[in-house]
Amino acid sequence: MFSSTTLKTKTITATGYTLSGLVGNLAVTNIYNSAGVLLEQDAIISPTMTYKYIPNANGTVELQMISNGKQVEVDTYNAANQMISSKLYATDGITLKEIDTYDYTSKGLIADKVRYTASNTFIEKVTNVYNSNNTINELIHTDINNKVTEIDYFNNGILDHITKNPVVTTDTVAPYVPVVAPVIAGWSGIDGYGNVNILRALSVEVGKAVVDVTAPPNLGWGITASHFDDAWAAGYTGKGIVIADIDTGIDLKNTALTGNLSKYNFNFITATAGNVQDDNGHGTFTASEMIANNVGNGVVGAAPDAQLMVLKALDANGNGSAANIAAAITYAVNYGANVINMSLGGTIAMPSILSALQYAENHNVFVSIAAGNSSSNTPDTPAIYAKGLDTVVAVGSSANNVGSGLSFSTFSSKTGSNTTYDYVTAPGTNIVGYNQNGQVITLSGTSMATAYVSAEMAILEQASQTLHPTALHNVLVQDVMGNMIHNTDAISLVGVLPIPTSLA
Repeated sequence: MFSSTTLKTKTITATGYTLSGLVGNLAVTNIYNSAGVLLEQDAIISPTMTYKYIPNANGTVELQMISNGKQVEVDTYNAANQMISSKLYATDGITLKEIDTYDYTSKGLIADKVRYTASNTFIEKVTNVYNSNNTINELIHTDINNKVTEIDYFNNGILDHITKNPVVTTDTVAPYVPVVAPVIAGWSGIDGYGNVNILRALSVEVGKAVVDVTAPPNLGWGITASHFDDAWAAGYTGKGIVIADIDTGIDLKNTALTGNLSKYNFNFITATAGNVQDDNGHGTFTASEMIANNVGNGVVGAAPDAQLMVLKALDANGNGSAANIAAAITYAVNYGANVINMSLGGTIAMPSILSALQYAENHNVFVSIAAGNSSSNTPDTPAIYAKGLDTVVAVGSSANNVGSGLSFSTFSSKTGSNTTYDYVTAPGTNIVGYNQNGQVITLSGTSMATAYVSAEMAILEQASQTLHPTALHNVLVQDVMGNMIHNTDAISLVGVLPIPTSLA
């Protein structure tokens, strides 16, 4: 309601008095009884529109909207100023057309609006989905049978597009049952299930042997050792899958990286959309490992046709708050990421990030997280949270020993457990990629390994969606994770100290 302190003209009536005047550019009149209790407040919004605010004895307030002298809508608000119901009228201002009721989230945002006819017949329910900034992301319309009839998609609070009668991926006959291959590499308290092998995992995923082709020239060893080139030859490049990279941003000037970026890129350091230029180089490097176009200089993305959602949550020094990282995870889930890459970590507990990872798990979004580079006996946080989450994998690093196969990188943090959980290794030593200035450089770290695991997740999910389009998504999530961790290569652990018995 409008403040009465600026109302100047007082008129005494038989039953009380009125105060009227201008509030800004609005003509406002307050009507009081003889005891000074406000009975009604009228505001002229335009030459044709008037609002009437009427307090009720039960603490609620009615807002009546009157257009050209005829009632259009009556909204009822509770003491917390939340609209709890709305009545819509026909053009005659008398005939009631519709009654809507509202529910709210714990943050005071509208969760659901349920629409009824004047005779109390259900019309539809509209569910509001918000992003991490509490801005509307989707409106989901469902009918009386809880069938989704329409989804309205928003971009930064502005309606982007509408999908009518969307296809919902549920099984109408029988759900697809994932077939997970038996453990080949076994489990180690050092390197978990071993080094990823997409040739083996994809073969199980598609139900037939994927051919081990001759690798094209000038590919980094991480690509060929993990057999990404074999997945490409079979037609699986991550197409249709969105990878969110939570890092320092990306070099927007490098055309080898910008051909397939999401329109939902976001900078959590400055809280702005779109401006995700890398000022450190780390994010550009991990991005190049996942989606770089092959221009013949040795830098090739492992899932070159995946779409990359760039979420800048780390600053120029490579540092970031747990709050920003957690917000980025939630944002990625809400804006359609299938996979989240987190080439980052720390040493303290991060409950906000754990909560966000649980949110990702509830929405069947994969997350790969770097185990850390301190040679410690357990992964860093938040990679350690893979122990309790089905869609999160901790990633250690492997090295290429020319002529003698793969070995565990000496800098990589170990699993720290003889009890199995989602931990794999991937090539992370002497990997080539771009920095923020477009230069080709070589880096080592579990960050590099993590980007390859995210790319494998994207390719396996592409295969799942292609082959089982009507399968329940949560079943496919189990299938993708299971096939990835159980189809790996054993690597050499010679020279690597075992984990202490107390940690086993």
